[in-house]
Amino acid sequence: MERECWILYYMEDYKKNKRFVELIGNRLEKENILTRVVLLNNQNIDELLKKNTPEVVINRSRNCEIAKRMEREGIKVINNSFVTKIANDKLYTYEFLKNKIEFMPLLGDDEEYPYIIKSRTGHGGNQVYLVHNEQEREKAVTQLEGEKYICQRYCNEPGKDLRVYVLGGNIITAMLRQSKKGFKSNYSLGGSAEEYTLSGEEKDIVHKILGMIDIDYGGIDFIFHEGKLMFNEIEDAVGARMVYENTEIDIVGLFADYIIAKIRECSGSKRDVRL
Repeated sequence: MERECWILYYMEDYKKNKRFVELIGNRLEKENILTRVVLLNNQNIDELLKKNTPEVVINRSRNCEIAKRMEREGIKVINNSFVTKIANDKLYTYEFLKNKIEFMPLLGDDEEYPYIIKSRTGHGGNQVYLVHNEQEREKAVTQLEGEKYICQRYCNEPGKDLRVYVLGGNIITAMLRQSKKGFKSNYSLGGSAEEYTLSGEEKDIVHKILGMIDIDYGGIDFIFHEGKLMFNEIEDAVGARMVYENTEIDIVGLFADYIIAKIRECSGSKRDVRL
């Protein structure tokens, strides 16, 4: 039976990430591993599992329940369901890291302005609002259209942040993102990016997070406040465009090699069981 790696997406995200899939698929094909894209909008996981069981699943759907479903079958899921749950709900993230990692304090709706309102499940800089008064707060809440949200203290160095790319417990690179206008520095929203050299202390913060949250491949985002890094969020289904456009690092290639190693481990374990 042919070895398979499944990549789970919802259609909207898949349309934006076809190049990522192509890069992974080309590399895995050289190892005779079939890459199958599974679109959760219109494909039934249970029916697919009756036909074949993948060695590894790359979950780019941000859906932790799907990850749990695969894990019950003994399938290696990247990232695992715990990471997906923590990373895709900001309140869960902050509650988990409370008193362990520094981040800007969470607030109530009645705190002194200005502060940030953001959706608990948003990503890519979407559904994040800076509010200076009651009218802006009401507008932000209306735009969230009933989504659960958190309020957070505003940092004193807006318009720049840091994304640290991690793979298999190691730091691959860090990218400083900056915006000349507005407080959002996301590369997808027009911010600039450049490679950033982490200090020893900053590396220690990243490794402390990795010691608590077992991320296979993802991004750990920080903002700057009073000259130091403050944890912001974890990107589970992290994008790689700014790495390719600003460095010589083939980060998706490194990720593909990591997947191949995991598939070999899984295949070896199955052979051991048969023996």
